[in-house]
Amino acid sequence: MTRHTTHVRWYLAAATAALLTMPTFAAAQGARLNLDALASLAPGAADVTDVTLDPTMLHLASGFLSSDGSDQANANIKELVAGLQGVYVKNFEFKQAGTFDAGVVDPIRKQLTAPGWSKMVSTRESDGSVDVYLWREGETPGGLAVLVVEPKEVTVVNIVGRIDLQKLAALGGQMGIPKLPIAK
Repeated sequence: MTRHTTHVRWYLAAATAALLTMPTFAAAQGARLNLDALASLAPGAADVTDVTLDPTMLHLASGFLSSDGSDQANANIKELVAGLQGVYVKNFEFKQAGTFDAGVVDPIRKQLTAPGWSKMVSTRESDGSVDVYLWREGETPGGLAVLVVEPKEVTVVNIVGRIDLQKLAALGGQMGIPKLPIAK
C-alpha cells in the first residue's frame, strides 16, 4: 500500500466518521440557541443579567442541593439539573420604553422555527409578548426556550437537556432562572 493510498483511506474514514456523527451532533446542538444577536442590547441597557451554566457549572451548582429526601423541592431540582446540558439566560432592562429595536430578537425567533422546535405558549399584548418553545428529540423533551419582549425589557431563557416540565417549574427563581410561565 502506498503512502498516498493510506492518506486517502484515512481521509475517507475521517469523512465517513464525521458524516455518521453529524446528525447526532446536530440533534444535541439543536436545543442550544445562538444568543449573540442580543449583545447589541447591552450598551443601552440599565441592567444586564447574563447566566451561563454549562454542564460543569450545573454539576457544581447541583452539588449544593440536598438529595437526602428531607426537602422534596431540592430533590426535584437536583434530579432535573442532572438531565440538563446547559442553562442560558439573557435579560436586559431599560429605563425607558422604546430604547431598543424589538427586531433584535428576530434571529432568535427564526431559530425557533427550525425543525424540532414546537411553540407551547404564545401571549401577545399591546405592551409585549411571551413565547415558550419546546425542543423535542423524538418524543423526549430535550430543550426549552422562553422569549419575553416588553417595552422596557427583553429576556431569553434557553434550557438544554432532558426536561421534566413539572420539575422545571420548581427551578424558576433559582440559579438566576426567572419564574417560567409553565403550569404545574
